[in-house]
Amino acid sequence: MIKKNIIIILSLCLCSVLFGCSSQKSEETNPETEEIINKIPEFEFPDSCFNRFFSKDEKDNVYFKAGKKLYKMDNHQKLSVVSDLLINNKYLIMYSQYYNNSIYLLLLSVNSAVHHKPGIAKINPDGTHFEYLFDVNNTLDIINMFIYNDIIYFNPSTENENLIGYSLEEPYNQIDSKHYSIFDERAQQIKEAFPDYPISFEQHTYKESIYMRHKNEDESFSIIQYDVENNQKIEYPLDQDIKEIWCIDLIDDRWFIRTDQAIYEYNIDFTVGKKIFSGNQLSTYTIYDQGNGRYDVH
Repeated sequence: MIKKNIIIILSLCLCSVLFGCSSQKSEETNPETEEIINKIPEFEFPDSCFNRFFSKDEKDNVYFKAGKKLYKMDNHQKLSVVSDLLINNKYLIMYSQYYNNSIYLLLLSVNSAVHHKPGIAKINPDGTHFEYLFDVNNTLDIINMFIYNDIIYFNPSTENENLIGYSLEEPYNQIDSKHYSIFDERAQQIKEAFPDYPISFEQHTYKESIYMRHKNEDESFSIIQYDVENNQKIEYPLDQDIKEIWCIDLIDDRWFIRTDQAIYEYNIDFTVGKKIFSGNQLSTYTIYDQGNGRYDVH
């Protein structure tokens, strides 16, 4: 009996040693095998906040406005119309962003004889249940709208204006913001993190690289990829038809480039690209604001 107990104790000790070594070995090797996917420091706002015209839902449907429609594009690049940009002959969609099962819209009220009051509404992704939420206390001069942590932000084009934010929880109170421009803010953060990086107005981060647009001497455009880990630059020439770029938006590993003539989609290394829209599909609305002049809404 004593001999049997000794055998059991020795067996338990051996198992403890084996499992202990296995666990220690796992802990020792795990950091070595774990791949660090993103080597870019985490900036104050995530990269999706810098998209101007494109957003996506949890099923990878992409939403964007083009011409006189708001569209949804699925994984198979099939397009469907969510809404006309002119809603009930009363509101005109300026910007749109998908967030939390709704598409939020920055609108202009176009039936006013004096001025076009901006406001926020939301609509279901299938185009149903339009709901006007609140007025925006600002002018027409807004260059970007984005949503982060249940707050909808507006980035004015005037440098001395604060970033404007509203809570998306009723009663939709305006919040204070210490930032002047999210573009300038990120540019400063990038410059501090990577002093050798050439700052441009518009940039995106993807894994270990920062991307910026570049206009060449022959008026063509390229995208510059700056690898921060290896301090290397790669230039990707774009389609020769691209003579002006309004925005470069990044959704996962897809680029969306909007120009005055077309919308392009590229893969992450710009080796494969195609036009999504072109020509008269990008027609515009023209509205007039008394005292402020003409506005072309694209």
